[in-house]
Amino acid sequence: MPRTSFINLRFVGHTIAGLAYMTTENIHSVTVSDIHVIFKVVNHDRGVPQERGYIEFCDSTCPTIRATEASTTLHDAEATALKSHQRTHHQSRLPTRHQSQQTTHSQSPACPPPKAEERLVISNTSETFSLWQRPPVHPLLKMFIFNYTNVDNFKDGIDGKLNVQEVGPYIYSETVEKVNIVFNDDSTLTFQENRTYQFLPEISAGSEDDLIITPSIPLISADNELRKYHLNYFARFMVSATLRKLEPFRDLRVQDFLWGYDDPVYETAKTLAAFLNPLPYEKFGILVARNGLSEDRVTMHSGVDDMSKLGIISRFNGIQELSHWGTAECNRIDGTDGTLYPVNQVSPNNILHVFNHDLCRRFPLIFEKNVETKEGIPALRFHAPRNVFDNPSTNPDNMCYCNEPSIPCLPAGVFNVSPCAFGAPIMLSFPHFFLGDPVLTDIVNGLQPDPSKHDMYVDMHEALTSLSHTCPWDSKERELLLIPHG
Repeated sequence: MPRTSFINLRFVGHTIAGLAYMTTENIHSVTVSDIHVIFKVVNHDRGVPQERGYIEFCDSTCPTIRATEASTTLHDAEATALKSHQRTHHQSRLPTRHQSQQTTHSQSPACPPPKAEERLVISNTSETFSLWQRPPVHPLLKMFIFNYTNVDNFKDGIDGKLNVQEVGPYIYSETVEKVNIVFNDDSTLTFQENRTYQFLPEISAGSEDDLIITPSIPLISADNELRKYHLNYFARFMVSATLRKLEPFRDLRVQDFLWGYDDPVYETAKTLAAFLNPLPYEKFGILVARNGLSEDRVTMHSGVDDMSKLGIISRFNGIQELSHWGTAECNRIDGTDGTLYPVNQVSPNNILHVFNHDLCRRFPLIFEKNVETKEGIPALRFHAPRNVFDNPSTNPDNMCYCNEPSIPCLPAGVFNVSPCAFGAPIMLSFPHFFLGDPVLTDIVNGLQPDPSKHDMYVDMHEALTSLSHTCPWDSKERELLLIPHG
């Protein structure tokens, strides 16, 4: 059997990592210190590989091993690797830190020197800070959209249900940077994120100019808001007459639907809200809040004083817990952002928690099973609990998410995120109502929940991720489905 050693190449701050693996079959052993690996990362924005850096392995105290090949596995196969080189034969070909600012030089965690974990903290002097601040790898955002295909027949009463057709994916390359970083006295740091996106037509299943028919979410939201107020008959009549003149469905380009378009209802809402609680965006779009500088300020533990807290969020916009839900447990925010985890937390015995404001809650991931990646690498698979969106009748822990008159309990499979969406009636579910009550898939024609397509899981290596900033280096995280609910 060939002997195999694994090296985790962590691009800090992303749901992406590289994994180099080396075999030792029929090779004379040499010290690991004689080996370098050059990695090339494919940047789809430019369509050509660009060298990002190399790894130098441990010193002469490491076990002897000879690497013959190296390859990396990044999210969506976004990276390729060159063959490994011996320093004694190829030193002149290798870049150095003095030759390129893009080169990142770090020791492998396969044989960590004393206090190696200290190099993993997020501080303005740590080796990982620049990678965390400006990750060199661009994750892909894949958007699938439901196109409503029989709106006219439905409005005319010919069809009893709406038909939906899934289109996409429309794929975007994401660039993220941590900005306005403040190091706090309690070993935490506070920052904002600035994200930009570039459409990748060469790997997308359509054009941004594709036309889709979709419900008018601003109109549904306005109708829902009006039901909350006790208007007199005349006021209700006037408002209803105005809304009836508007079409409940819109013909939109994919680009406008995702990144923002002018909507008469939204324009009116902006005018009215200007006197109360101004809306933060000029246009309405499904992803408009993701693009550009986020207004949210996140405070997380840096790991400087306690590596077991690395990446754990301690405050969100200055608060230590949410105020939307009925119990302190459901209002907790002390998860990670999903890009790094505390040392030794990735274990079959632990529940991983992710906090994201879009989810409006702390989201759990539980161990499912041991798996092997396509390269034959052992990994732990974590996935969402099967009852995470269940009704309180089957999952009593979810009672706190629907204990207010304005937040009713919903069928299993959907989660109300309206408290985090400016009160808009937005529900969250897995795609095609996977794991949902069958009544949900019966609402429209065209929904086909499929575990192989719509489940959410992430594969991670237990030992490697406990030695470095943990991240899912083989993941199939699915975009949760946002659905308007009126």
